Amino acid sequence: MLTPHKKVVWFAVISRFFILFLSAVFNFIIPDHDADAFRSPRDPNDVERSSLDVFVKYLFGGLVNWDAQYFIHIALYGYTYENCLAFFPLYPLSIRLLAGCLYYILGGFISHYFVFILSSVVVNFITFVLSASVLYRLSLQVLKHEQLAYKAAVLFCVNPASIFFVAPYSETLFSCLTFYGMLMCGSGSAKNFSVGCGLPFGLGAVQRSNGILNLGFIVHEKMKHFFKFVMPDIVTKARRLDSVLLVPLLLTTPVIFLISFVGEIIVSITPFLMFQGYGYYKFCIVREHNLPDFIVSYAETNGLRLPGTTSWKHLVDHKDNWCNSSVPLAYSYVQDHYWNVGFLRYYHWKQIPNFLLAMPIILIILTHAYRFIKQHPHLCYTFGLWEDEFYTDPKVKEKFKVKMKQNKIKFAPQMFVYVVHVVFLTVFCILCVHVQVTTRIITSASPVLYWFTAYHFIKMPVFIEEEEEENVAGRNTVHFASRLCRISSHKQGNAFEEGVDSLENLQSRWKVFILTDPAPSREAKLIQYYYLSYIIFGAALFSNFFPWT
Repeated sequence: MLTPHKKVVWFAVISRFFILFLSAVFNFIIPDHDADAFRSPRDPNDVERSSLDVFVKYLFGGLVNWDAQYFIHIALYGYTYENCLAFFPLYPLSIRLLAGCLYYILGGFISHYFVFILSSVVVNFITFVLSASVLYRLSLQVLKHEQLAYKAAVLFCVNPASIFFVAPYSETLFSCLTFYGMLMCGSGSAKNFSVGCGLPFGLGAVQRSNGILNLGFIVHEKMKHFFKFVMPDIVTKARRLDSVLLVPLLLTTPVIFLISFVGEIIVSITPFLMFQGYGYYKFCIVREHNLPDFIVSYAETNGLRLPGTTSWKHLVDHKDNWCNSSVPLAYSYVQDHYWNVGFLRYYHWKQIPNFLLAMPIILIILTHAYRFIKQHPHLCYTFGLWEDEFYTDPKVKEKFKVKMKQNKIKFAPQMFVYVVHVVFLTVFCILCVHVQVTTRIITSASPVLYWFTAYHFIKMPVFIEEEEEENVAGRNTVHFASRLCRISSHKQGNAFEEGVDSLENLQSRWKVFILTDPAPSREAKLIQYYYLSYIIFGAALFSNFFPWT
């Protein structure tokens, strides 16, 4: 029988093969839509060489649509056009590095272009399996409940934006870095504050623009540590001082804390700033380029701006050029100029289908966030900085226990900062971006969708009134909050099998509750239909250049 973690890893692998198979089948049986979208120019000297090219073309050709064209183009040729600056460099760089290794091995059997496509699929395959594993560990850390962690990770493997997690998009690598950063950010225990989350968050910020929001997790975690450990430590030492000469000792803890805090922030924002500086240098300072003719020809035909084509006279004559801004950030300019992205700009009658496409995930996030706030209102006015003290107050705890008995779903309070993050992202998507991308932004940037929906697949939640010490993923948890969602087996048999998944499912590498078991409620059934239908429709539409999320 597979352990929950191994089951998650195996299902992540099998689900990747299944979605790749769906994409290839739909791409073969449905003719491509003639979409008005960017298509990367091909090097005329890079011709198909063998049957391996044909194999890669037919198996993965349906994945290189929409924004995937940009990522492959950047991986192949770099930032040749101004609009490419909307796509951050870490994922294309990863494709390029792996493609170099693959080309060294397969160079005589595959063309340059198709080895990059193959590389993009391999990168996403590997990082997705890592993402599922990290999400499982993160869920254990936050929810402190193995069944919820397992079901959240399984739901991630069949998420509504699954096609974007196999196509050459940045979602998969971004989710891996984001989940790992969240895991490291909450890894501190006792007086040892967490370290090491700045680097994955920093790399995430050069993977997708919304990665910069992950700074909030660092700030929140450090503030919790400051109020819980640093301040009490200072007060304790101050009371014990018997000489004014020892006052400098009081500064030891806060100085170490400040160095850690500032260091994490610097590490997390430096990669983003470096990429913005690179864009400014390439398109605002450099005065020439050595791009091949087919790249230049495509730019002239489609009205795209090349690097090295901006003169000082041009900058003087065009004051609105982003190079002249006091803070010259190319990303906001490119989104505005090329895609008309801005506040309420997407609110037109013709966009109603796209709003409907994004509506399921918006409703899930906002309605469940409202339920969370109703269960834990104190977290809103304490900013989640003193949650442990709240649950150790006997009088407050007793009132909270009575209140929680009235709720079918009992959300873990440790989710607070994650809920704030996902609500902000959701509202921002509704107001400021092309709303249909909400699905893939939320599914790759936050674990909360999977946590919210996992709660609906828990059977017979039982409220535990007394605390008890238990080990979850090698960590001891004694707080009352960690006991909110224990599952009681109502049948004879192994409680592990009953709680996490059925024995039959745990003995299989592909059978999971969302595919084989009846949904325990109507809400769970709707969630099941939403996840699985979006996988099918997404593979069919995206693979043939039809509009999708």
